Amino acid sequence: MEMKQVSQNEKAGETVDRKFPIYLIVIISIIGVTIAGFVLYKTVYLPRSLLAVLPDPDLTGVEDQVAEEIRNRRLAVKKNPGSPDSWGKLGMILDVHDFKQEAIPCYKQGIALNPNEFRWFYFCAIVLNEIRSPGALDFFEKSNQLNRDYSPLHVRYGQALLNAGRLQNASQTFRRAISLDSTSSHAYLGLAKIAFSEARLQASLEFLNKALELNPEHREAHGMLADVLRRLRRTEEAAKEVQTARHLPQDLRLVDPVYEKLEAQGMSAVWYRDRGFALQAQGRLDAALEQFRKAMELKPDPEGHLHVGNLLSQLGRYGEAGSQYRTAISLAPNYVISYNNLGETLFKSGRAEEAMVWFEKCFRLDPQFPNAYLNLGAIHMQLDRPAAAIATFRRGLKNTGGFLPIVNRLAWLLATGPDPSLRNAREAVNLAKTACEKTKYSDPESLDILAAAYAESGDFKRAVALARKVHGLTVSSEQEELAKQIESRLNLYLAQKPYHSK
Repeated sequence: MEMKQVSQNEKAGETVDRKFPIYLIVIISIIGVTIAGFVLYKTVYLPRSLLAVLPDPDLTGVEDQVAEEIRNRRLAVKKNPGSPDSWGKLGMILDVHDFKQEAIPCYKQGIALNPNEFRWFYFCAIVLNEIRSPGALDFFEKSNQLNRDYSPLHVRYGQALLNAGRLQNASQTFRRAISLDSTSSHAYLGLAKIAFSEARLQASLEFLNKALELNPEHREAHGMLADVLRRLRRTEEAAKEVQTARHLPQDLRLVDPVYEKLEAQGMSAVWYRDRGFALQAQGRLDAALEQFRKAMELKPDPEGHLHVGNLLSQLGRYGEAGSQYRTAISLAPNYVISYNNLGETLFKSGRAEEAMVWFEKCFRLDPQFPNAYLNLGAIHMQLDRPAAAIATFRRGLKNTGGFLPIVNRLAWLLATGPDPSLRNAREAVNLAKTACEKTKYSDPESLDILAAAYAESGDFKRAVALARKVHGLTVSSEQEELAKQIESRLNLYLAQKPYHSK
């Protein structure tokens, strides 16, 4: 019986052996170890390697809401270090708040985890270009491979190629931008820069004219056109372009919907103000006011009250504007521009005598502040006090070291003032000459005043010659109202008569 039982056990063992061969047990063990290793790698080693590049910016002095958002996005990365979006969004919030160096590894990590995401390549390229890194070109090219039909990319890439001296590649890239968006004045400006650097002045001129035809508000294009016209010895036209550029906003922003999504992440007072200024430049005053108010909620400093006051004044809400200026003064008693702007607001609302008090306070705070002299002089003229206006401008001329608008106002009064006992042709000519020399005889206003001063002195030949020159400048720059006024004065000079204001 025992021998029979053993035989059965042996048979059972043989069955087990047949069902689970040794090599299968080895394979299963290897698979188990591999899976465990992969899980360990994914849950421990990979997160650690990814998080090794996680930036930890110094948030000292950063506005509370910005610091909190940066901490929240860092936490999101820590919780899910394998998420390309978490890395990219951390890069965006760092980038927009000027942590540029810290944003770069975040974008690169987002790219490593998802090499098909256009945004991370594009934003990284822009940051690298801003810090003048040669690596920007590679990231622009990879962005281009992912999205060949995005015109703003080609404008930015073209500018980076131009800065790197790769003119032929830059030209091709700008032309690609134009083929995608024929209204891109920035792309035509880029082509103009290339032509100018190659001394192809006529081609540069044509590109600039096209850029300005598309966008007459493009200040940089006007400035460059002045350079081209000077090279072509067309000095009067160059002077007109300089004059036009002076009255345009500093920067014409590239329309870039993708990058605007990054800019929309800005939540500091600086960003709200920046958006406010952009809206103000577009004439969207109510929307701008909303942005400035948000900025002031975050940072209620004197400058914030000043910006809000300026917009309210521009909207004709003088009482509210005055309250903002008074608050700014209470926060910063030496902030002279608030005193001046309060005076301007009171003047506009018909409270001239009260306004004068605030301008005098400006002089006590800062005798060299020029706007207060201009404003106080204007009040005296409105109140029919030309002698007081002349005295104010003389004081301003002395204290500001010859501030050009004050020179012009004084020269104009001395040449054309309604009171003959206060006119002084000789002094007016000398002052007007000084203004023209400072502006290299390119400023229509200064030239007009010099013409009037010559006429007052009896030198009608020079007065006529200058008036004709100014008339030509104003007509070519489409300043129709000023052109009519100068034409009227020119007719007086031709009739051997000076011009006197009423």
